[in-house]
Amino acid sequence: MRLKRSFSIALIASSVALVGLLALSLSTMDADSYSAGITGRTGTGCTCHSSSIAQNVQPLVEGLPSSYEPGRVYRLNLSFTGGPAAGTGPRAGFDLKVGDGTLLVPQGSGLVRVDPAEHEATHTSSGNKEDRWSILWRAPQEGSGDVEVVLVVNVVNGDGMPNSNDRWGRTSTTVEGSGGSFATSLLYGVLILIAILVIWMVVGRSRSSSKTAAKRSTRKRGKRRRR
Repeated sequence: MRLKRSFSIALIASSVALVGLLALSLSTMDADSYSAGITGRTGTGCTCHSSSIAQNVQPLVEGLPSSYEPGRVYRLNLSFTGGPAAGTGPRAGFDLKVGDGTLLVPQGSGLVRVDPAEHEATHTSSGNKEDRWSILWRAPQEGSGDVEVVLVVNVVNGDGMPNSNDRWGRTSTTVEGSGGSFATSLLYGVLILIAILVIWMVVGRSRSSSKTAAKRSTRKRGKRRRR
C-alpha cells in the first residue's frame, strides 16, 4: 500500500516538473522565436509585442530615389527614432518589403537576411542588437511602373520578453518608375501633339488675318487713286 502511495506521489511530482519545464520552454521560445528576424509583418505589424502601432516610433529609409533607374542598385539605410530605452538584450528588428525589384544582402554583412520569394528583408540574430541596418535594392526593369516600399521596425526594451513595453512603427513610400509608365508617356505625347496643333492653328489664323487685312488695305488704296 505504501509502495503504491509513494509511486503515485512520485508520478504526480514528475508530472508537475514536466509541466513546469514545458511552460518554461514555451515562454523562452515565445521570447526568442523571432530573434533571427521575421517577414510577413508589414501589413499586420509586430502584434506579438504590442497590439497597436506606436506613434512615437518612426521608421526611416534613406537612399530611395524619387524615381528609380531600371536595373540600378541602391543602398538603403534603415533606422528609426523613438521607442523604449535600450536594455541589456536585443535592441530592435525590422521587416522591409518592396513591391518589385530584388533585395540583396551587402557583401560581408551578417546583420540582415533576405527572403527572395516574399521580396522582403529582415534582421539576423546578430542584427537584432543594432539600431541601424543596410540593404541593397536592385530596381526592376524598364516598364515595371511604380514600386511601393514598406518598412516596419520593432523597438524593444531588451528584457527578452515580447510585451506592451516594446513599441513598433510603420512607414511606406512609393518610388516612381523611371520616365513613368507607358500610359503616362503616351499621355504626355498626346498633350504635346495637341499643343502643337493649337499653336499651328493660331499661327495659321493670324497669317490669314494679316493677308486679308493687307488685301483690304491694297483695295482701299486703289480706290482712292481712281478717285
